[in-house]
Formats: sequence, structure tokens, C-alpha cells
Amino acid sequence: MSPRFALLGLLSAVVVVAACSGAASPPSPAAQAPAPQAPASGGASTPAPTAPLQKLRVAYNAVSAELAPAYLGEDLGIYRKYGLDVELVYLQTSQQIAPALINQEVGIAYTAAAGTVASRLQGSDLLMISSYLPWMDFTLYSRPEIQRVEELRGKRVGVTRFGGGLHLAALIILERYGLDPEREVTLSQLGGVPEIFVALSSGAVDAGMLTSPEMFLAEDQGFRRLQASLDYRIPYTMGGLGASERFLREHEDLVRRFMRAHVESIAVFLQDKETAKRTIAKWTKGEEASVLERAYNHVASAMARVPYVDPAAIQTVLDQLAPQVPAARTARAEDFLDNRYVRELDESGFIQALYR
Repeated sequence: MSPRFALLGLLSAVVVVAACSGAASPPSPAAQAPAPQAPASGGASTPAPTAPLQKLRVAYNAVSAELAPAYLGEDLGIYRKYGLDVELVYLQTSQQIAPALINQEVGIAYTAAAGTVASRLQGSDLLMISSYLPWMDFTLYSRPEIQRVEELRGKRVGVTRFGGGLHLAALIILERYGLDPEREVTLSQLGGVPEIFVALSSGAVDAGMLTSPEMFLAEDQGFRRLQASLDYRIPYTMGGLGASERFLREHEDLVRRFMRAHVESIAVFLQDKETAKRTIAKWTKGEEASVLERAYNHVASAMARVPYVDPAAIQTVLDQLAPQVPAARTARAEDFLDNRYVRELDESGFIQALYR
């Protein structure tokens, strides 16, 4: 399957998995949270819930600094503050997340926009409801002897899975340097960013797309930074939340409480660097102080306080799919998002109150 058509491969996977019964249980969370602590945020006061906590399974798609808001909600007891017993479930890519959302194996997912948009084009009811990292932010690293992107012709480049945001960024970078990803470069699916870094370190691939903190580990080990997609300032939901319309309709109160916890976790990340770095270290199993500092600063510089989903970010995915998917050419970006939950928190002053 060609890399570009593999962007569409997850569409068939979504349909097939959604039609099957007895889907396998998702893997366990990447880390075990400690006993809940008092939330670190100085935001809007909410009384401790007296009713039993409501269970909610929430997927997350990477083990990286970019997912720190998800981890903080667990580690600091923020989910519990809003009456939620959240189970974080690690699903590596859109190919896993989209069908899990459709089948309601998870209610909400921390995910990029590529898989959600592709799934909805195929007929699913998935939407993006948050975009806290609104720019495409993946970086291409190579072995030291490779000095330019053009030198990747005939080489192997590691990505997570075809159809996800990291894969989309690889296609964009290669094409901007005049390379045909289908014919001139071998794209290898490796699972997750840590696996890409291991493959790059071992020589199994010649280059790979990385996020933090692996991108800084790569720099410290002498790998060459070839191109960052962030330099292009491409609107894209790099980090956000996706859910099905059915789930949103049937669990409005639960979704609203989760969104309060979500924006509070963002506020903690942006205002309490040391707590955020400890959480990143725990979940990524990285303890190098300089790497944690750079990872935090990198992510914080791109994080949005008010995580509206920008239609332009959806349009980025539609434009990339349009050559192969006729429906993407006429689709309205606004039909792939629902900003009402963020708008409520914004217009009520809830988000502003979280910032000291």
C-alpha cells in the first residue's frame, strides 16, 4: 500500500472494526497514577463531589510531553475533582482510536485530527471538541551523515502508523523538498515515537519523525534535525479531543465535567512548570533534567489556553486527502468540529478564572 493511500487505510479499518463484535480490550495505561492529590490549579472553585464518581474511559495516543494535560488530570486528582473516575487507555494511533470511539469502548480520546476527519468522511459521527496544540508539530531527524531532506531519496523513514498526524507531517515535509513519498522514500510503520527513536538509534531507519522528549534526546545523541513541521505554521490539531456525536448527545453532563478538568489541566501545565515536568518524567520515564526543561518549554510555547478547534486546522487534513477522496474536496471544515463546550467555558469566564 502506498504511503499516501495509507492515509485512507484507516477508513476501511474503522468500518471493519466497527462491524465486528468482541473487540479486544485496549492496552493498560502507560503508567499507574499515585493517590490523588489536591489540584495544583488556582482556578474556579468546585466543591468536592458527594455522589459516586462516574467512570469514563479516555484514550490517549502517545507517550510524550504533548500529552501532559491528560497525565496531570490523573496525577493531581483533577478528574476526581469534577466527579470522574477516568481510566486512561493507551491507543497508539488513529487506526485504533477511531473505531474505539465509534464502538464506545472509550468515550473521549486525546488525539490528532487526521484520523477523526478521515473517519467522518467515511460516514462515522466523530468530531473534534478541543484543540490545545493547534499547529502541526513533528520534527524529522536523521543519522548525522544525512545533511538534507533531499538525501533521504532511497532511504527509510520511521513513522508511527499510516493515516495519523505524524505520517501526514512526514508526507508534507518530503513533498516540500521535492520527494515522492510513494516512490522515492520507504516509510516504515513502527508503532510509537519511542519505537521510532529506538529504530533511529539502532540504524533500523535512516530518519524518523519525532516529538518531545525524544527529539531532544536525538539532538543530544548527535542526530541531525532536518526539518520541523512547526516551522511551516500549518494549522492542525496536533493535540486535542475527539468523541462521537452519539456519546456527546447521550452524556452531555459527563462531557462538560471532563472539559472542565481538561482546561484546568492545561492551566496547571502552563502555570506550574515543575509539576508539569515531574509528570512528564513519570509518564515518559525520562529523567534527564535538560531534556525535560526543553520538552516543557517547547510544548508550552505552542499550547493554547482556550482550546477552540480552528476550522483551518481541519481544512489542512481535508486538503491532504482531497486528491484521493472526492468527499474531502467539497466537505465543510465546520462539520468536523463542535466548539460549544469550549465556548461555554470561555464565555462564562471559567477558563479565565483558572489563571492567576
